[in-house]
Amino acid sequence: MTSILKADTIQDAAGNNIINENANTITIGASGDTINVPSGATFNINGTAGTGVGVAGITSSADATAITIDSSENVSMAQLLKFNSGYGSAATAYGVRAWVKFNGTGTISITGSGNVASLGDNGTGDYAINFTTALVDANYAHFANSVKGGGAPTGSNSGVGFGIENRTVNGFGVAVGDLDGTIIDRSEVFGCVIR
Repeated sequence: MTSILKADTIQDAAGNNIINENANTITIGASGDTINVPSGATFNINGTAGTGVGVAGITSSADATAITIDSSENVSMAQLLKFNSGYGSAATAYGVRAWVKFNGTGTISITGSGNVASLGDNGTGDYAINFTTALVDANYAHFANSVKGGGAPTGSNSGVGFGIENRTVNGFGVAVGDLDGTIIDRSEVFGCVIR
């Protein structure tokens, strides 16, 4: 037996329209409400799961897993992230996969970082930067530099990142030296990886 309910308008207890046939509108919930789709359930638009769903200026023809938001509100995308930023066409954005600022004198220590788990001290001016999460391969661009020593710039007090070495999916090494080629510790050393 099939049951059919026909109505032009259905309202909730507060008088908000849930279905308004005259306006061709179906409203689920009110402002501030949370709408839950149970685990394992599928939200269909035009009979196709996950397609055609729009959110105020965002349209999607992708499948339901194109963008994922986990329980910690981390967002991940299955494909490339592209944006325009006023340059006339959308282009792929390549992210900084790791960055670090550290004190390279005495007992070395990280003062700020992203995706850097630890440092290694291999001797004067020679450091290892170890990633928290490994990269997919070692075909990345990496850069390092440091602040100069005190006083006017000279060949013996200008810090320059050079001798980047031992590039792997888990990190890389960097030696910091003066312009005259002397390897030396510096109080502020910087490194970043783009992939």
